Amino acid sequence: MVKQLMDMCLGCIAQNLHAISNVGKHLPTLHKEKILQWVVDHNMLTTEYVPHVTYHLFSPALRSISFNDCDQITDKLLIQLDACKCVLESITIDGCKVTDVGVSALLSHQVELQTLVLKELSELTGTGLEVLRSRKLKEVELFQCINITNKSLVALVTRNPTIARLNLCSCYKLTHEIIPTIAVTLANELEHLDLSSIHTIDNNDLVVLSQHCKILKGIVLHGCNRITSAGVMALSKECTKLQLLDVSFCYKLQESSSKDFLKELPVSLKNLVLSGLQLEGGDIHTAVARLPKLETLRLCGINSIPEEDAIKIFETVGPQLICLDMTGCHQIMTDDILRLIVKNCKVLEDLCLAFCMKLTGEPLRMLFRDQERSSNLTLLRMSGCKDLYHDILLDMSKACVNLNKLYMAGIKSVDDTLLFSIANHMPHLKNISLKSCVGSSADQVTDNGVVELTRCCPLEDICLAGIHNITDKSIFALANNCPDLKTLFVSGCSKVTTQATNYLQDVCNDKVYVYHRLPNANPNLVMAKNLDTGDFCQIDQTKWSMM
Repeated sequence: MVKQLMDMCLGCIAQNLHAISNVGKHLPTLHKEKILQWVVDHNMLTTEYVPHVTYHLFSPALRSISFNDCDQITDKLLIQLDACKCVLESITIDGCKVTDVGVSALLSHQVELQTLVLKELSELTGTGLEVLRSRKLKEVELFQCINITNKSLVALVTRNPTIARLNLCSCYKLTHEIIPTIAVTLANELEHLDLSSIHTIDNNDLVVLSQHCKILKGIVLHGCNRITSAGVMALSKECTKLQLLDVSFCYKLQESSSKDFLKELPVSLKNLVLSGLQLEGGDIHTAVARLPKLETLRLCGINSIPEEDAIKIFETVGPQLICLDMTGCHQIMTDDILRLIVKNCKVLEDLCLAFCMKLTGEPLRMLFRDQERSSNLTLLRMSGCKDLYHDILLDMSKACVNLNKLYMAGIKSVDDTLLFSIANHMPHLKNISLKSCVGSSADQVTDNGVVELTRCCPLEDICLAGIHNITDKSIFALANNCPDLKTLFVSGCSKVTTQATNYLQDVCNDKVYVYHRLPNANPNLVMAKNLDTGDFCQIDQTKWSMM
């Protein structure tokens, strides 16, 4: 894979705004937005360069901005952006050091805004949201804005009654007192609501939602520990269009007195998440047996399903499942259960078996030798299944030609031979995890295998953490062959240098998140470059000092 000419040109312009006369006047809006994002992603908003950015790129024509994990995004810059009188349709600010002052300035005149995404803004209390009034606002995401207050959220919802999707995941200062306003104000619009980790949510709140939000299609209640069967049953009865229900880690639902909700789930459900609830297999079978449209079933960490109930579950619902997640079911997940899944789940696209350590993968052989079924798979998560057979993984690499996400962390049999096969047969692969794939031999996974992956696959996320013999050769290959890379994990890779990862971040199109943590090195060892081979290697200081 190589950079497209368009990306190269936009990057060149982004780096030379100071040298190209009146370049902003000749750029269409779409290109201005892309160049602005390139500047932000590559941390070019220095004191010297900001005037060129604001002069050439800030204009009334801007319609979309996306600022991600950039310390250079400040309140002052947001105020300057507002001063250009742009009428934005989409705003994303993720992990930047901005406060209510800057957010308020930017939002105060956005009357056409449709999408607002504010993530991990720890200094935002929400007063900056109170000024927003858009007649077209449909989607609001406030993920992990931990200091947002009830007052500010109520003001936002009241002034923008057209919101259809509202994500409040991990907004820890919010309480259940916001629910009546959300329910009443957004009654005719709200389709998706995420209340994950708002721990004061209780049954009364779900009753209020069910009475007003009749068109609700999805609700996420992850970790809402106060809800019981009564609250979920109220939703099931009134919200007849519900397609997604996530009650993972709502521990009161696993009590014997709170299991009745499983018998009353709306038949419209397509996505059911029961992760972390140690429910009896018979109860789960009762629930899924009455869901004719169910496509996604997530049972992560449930280790209370005996084999006889597993047979009933997968014979009943297996033929219609597109996504099955059994992550962490390490006590019940054996090759016999996997054989049931392979036999009955014939249209799977996503299969998650992570941390099911008892598996050898033998039943997967039948799946991987069925060309039609294998080609349906787009995601395969097998991290932690350390004893999977090498030949079965080879079958997987040749058969699953449409995979775009593959997670194999900790599998002992992963080696360069497998990586070469993956590279040659999976042209759509974007995400891969090889964390700690070291096996019995230290050189099972080397730069050679990783380089081949970079040459053939359009990688965006890769985890090489714990593979100690990976060197800068792999990093430079990623930099040169994977221009759309977004995430790199290389912790524990002591032969990878900061210079190489910095180069990678400089040349890729988007911001690349690099996680590179190393244990304390032996004080008598240093890294040096071998001038003959160009490789970086460890040099024993004591040895050289004695010569």
